[in-house]
Amino acid sequence: MAETQALKDLLQARFVGKSLHDVGTPAVVLDLAKIEANCNLMLEAVEKLGLGWRAHIKTHKTTELTRLQVGNKGTSPVNIIVSTVLEAENIVPLLKEYRDAGRKVNVLYAFPLLGSYVDRLSRIASQLGPGSLSILVDHADQLPHISALAAKSGDGNRPQVFLKVDMGYHRAGIPPDTPECTHLINELLRAEAAGSCDFLGLYCHAGHSYSTRREWEALGLLGQEIAVLQGVAQTVKEARRSLPSSSSVAERPLVLSVGATPTTTSIQHPGFFSDEENDDGDEAAAATPGVPGTLKAVMRDLKADGFTLEMHAGVSPCS
Repeated sequence: MAETQALKDLLQARFVGKSLHDVGTPAVVLDLAKIEANCNLMLEAVEKLGLGWRAHIKTHKTTELTRLQVGNKGTSPVNIIVSTVLEAENIVPLLKEYRDAGRKVNVLYAFPLLGSYVDRLSRIASQLGPGSLSILVDHADQLPHISALAAKSGDGNRPQVFLKVDMGYHRAGIPPDTPECTHLINELLRAEAAGSCDFLGLYCHAGHSYSTRREWEALGLLGQEIAVLQGVAQTVKEARRSLPSSSSVAERPLVLSVGATPTTTSIQHPGFFSDEENDDGDEAAAATPGVPGTLKAVMRDLKADGFTLEMHAGVSPCS
């Protein structure tokens, strides 16, 4: 902490009060007012729609911008995503601050779990306490590392697990509607019943949405993300029904986490917050999965079915 503060002091002494012409290149210059506005718009949108929110911090890797992404409401959870273990380790002091202030904290390590990272991740879980660490799983070979992580994290600090699903990006995630997907779901439920993890939910990432140029394209991909996870969620529900009635696993709610900056920011579209069924009066468009009114109805149905829909994004503050 002292080293970090010393570095901040050094940077402030070097740059504060200087002209942009004094900044060497290459350099990243961020407009704080725009970042604050972007973060506030995102927080307002998820709150109005009653959705969960998980902020990815890989783009900026800073405490200052993380504070803006998660907001300052004392009762709201602080859910974040990291792409490296080092990012998680560096953000632990901030998460402790929020935890001690009464906010529930959770950090998701969003890369496949390797055995070489178990020790470091277990220390993070031990420092932050129960329910604080989440991991992604998309292959059965990762399951032994989950058991090792639970054993090293201490009593009550077992990891939360998201099953990562490939919804079309084809970079990572298990393909839906396949025997492999069903098998992995059953294996995760067994691991949960054995006390090695909590099967928290399903996760997908529409990375290919960055090629979209129109809001309706992004909305359409958001609809696809939700539809894919909704289908896999039904498989999870069916698998849970086969568990003994005395099992607490069968009663655990499932989180469906979707997003990429283009699809997540599309929920700021005015159509989500209009009382009219369709702003432009196009009845055909109202039947399109990408239309805000249709997506709102899907979101309501998910809540009625006992699911929690969570949005995630990382580039949005700086875009």
